[in-house]
Amino acid sequence: MTFDLSQPPPSRQELAREKARLLLLKKQQIKWSVMSDASHGLILLGIYYFDLLSGYGLLLAVGLATATAILLASGLKKRLQTADIISVAGISLVAMLAVAGILYGWKAETLTGSLLTGLVAGSIVCVGALLGGKVLQVFQGLENLKSLAENDQAVQEMLSLCRQQPALEAYRQRALEILRPNLTFGELQAMRDWVASHST
Repeated sequence: MTFDLSQPPPSRQELAREKARLLLLKKQQIKWSVMSDASHGLILLGIYYFDLLSGYGLLLAVGLATATAILLASGLKKRLQTADIISVAGISLVAMLAVAGILYGWKAETLTGSLLTGLVAGSIVCVGALLGGKVLQVFQGLENLKSLAENDQAVQEMLSLCRQQPALEAYRQRALEILRPNLTFGELQAMRDWVASHST
């Protein structure tokens, strides 16, 4: 949910529907993440089982791919753009080549094992980054729906912003009129963004 201070504040029912939607998305995305991790894990174990890769090489590949996927996921924007997907695909390709090159050229793993592990590592980076980014966005969306009443410091910041900016106070009054005495963290962030955009 995007909080637009120029529009009427969302009602309790709208916030509840958005929370239910995000919780469902969270459940689905975590399920897909677990399935992805299990699939990649089974493939890597198969490569190891058939003596195409050593245990050290396996740990190295998983560590590099997972770290790269986490870094990528945390840097993705709220809404994925074409440029984001292209960047993830490009970095996944680089990760695939890097893992295969390190395993074969530096750790003297088998060529077949190195290439297969590189492919799996690239897939971990790509799928992990995209799925992980979506999971993080859902978590952030749920955080934005939390009431400011849970944090006194946030309440004081919101009241201070409303005292300084009549437009923000008008928004807060509209929320009070629909029986929403407590704004959300998402609305507080929207107020911060509004002040930043109007101070330039």
